[in-house]
Amino acid sequence: PVITLMAARGDVSGLDFEELAFQVGEIIQLYQQNQQIELAKPEADEIQEKTEGWITGILLVSHTNLNRPIGRPWLGRTPGVRLEDYFEHLVNQESPDLIRFLLRSSLLDEFNVEICQAVIGQALGLEAVDWAILQREAQQRNLFTLMVGEDGTWLRYHPLFLDYLQSRMRRDYPLEADAIDGALARLYIESGAWNDAFSIYRLLGATRELAALVEKAGAELVVKGRLQTLSSWLDTLPPDLLSARPFIVSLQGSLASLTGNTGLALTLFDQAINAMKLPEDRQNLARALSWRAVLHRLIGNVNLSIADSRESLVLIENDLELRKVKAENLRGIGLCLNKQGKLKEALNWLNQAMNTSLSIG
Repeated sequence: PVITLMAARGDVSGLDFEELAFQVGEIIQLYQQNQQIELAKPEADEIQEKTEGWITGILLVSHTNLNRPIGRPWLGRTPGVRLEDYFEHLVNQESPDLIRFLLRSSLLDEFNVEICQAVIGQALGLEAVDWAILQREAQQRNLFTLMVGEDGTWLRYHPLFLDYLQSRMRRDYPLEADAIDGALARLYIESGAWNDAFSIYRLLGATRELAALVEKAGAELVVKGRLQTLSSWLDTLPPDLLSARPFIVSLQGSLASLTGNTGLALTLFDQAINAMKLPEDRQNLARALSWRAVLHRLIGNVNLSIADSRESLVLIENDLELRKVKAENLRGIGLCLNKQGKLKEALNWLNQAMNTSLSIG
């Protein structure tokens, strides 16, 4: 095989991806020399990012129509010898078991043995698969695997190869792909990787799962001030769903409140709170009342703020999951009493808020 193929697959001693990688300036010079094209730096940056400077990839994508928008997929757009044909030839020489492993594991982006079992094994009911052997074989066969992290147990594929594998997996095994995507999204949710889970559900068009994720993670996004993320999530949901789920309505109220639209915020909070039912909405109702209490306090409705905070506290009782909400309610009451000149009583509530916050750790 030619030197570029041998080096790309790690078959040349002393050479690896990093040592052979073309930098942005070299890519611009290559296009000027081979095609007499003055490549703009943003286009060269994208080529370098997608190919990681891999010369074979650069040469193949150099025939791509550069008028396409930056960020559009490269795969399958090269006339003649396409990247897809190139990778197809390499992959089809492998054993069926290894081919299926390559395709399935590509949906994980980065993976190790444990993640393969936790996601692929769980999604497809595979109990007797030796993931360690398959991962080691992929490395030994030099199928564009790159180690991630210092311990060398995590792998990823070269971005161009990854695009090919994912496209082929979704085309040839759509049901398996959906099952793996769903299992991966659930794993992301368990680990708090909300954005990654949201991206998967959006790709799948799983509207109900998207809404459930917004409800599950929305309160944390509000607390952490990630308003742009929350806003973009809400924008992806259909209008009928935005108005049909009370807690999502309350999240819209929080967003309106935090961006200064107090009139809209109060309307949305009222709508959400009136639509919630006990006992199933107890936690969400406690949160919504707490958020409305903050808004009432900020616009001077001190008594209404105290009333909402007290009602929220009744709903919370000793719920450990809502200790942060409890602390905010206690603090809010203390601040309101301070505004009313009841300093001693206010200090008592503020001390309770501090003790509750300290108990969270």
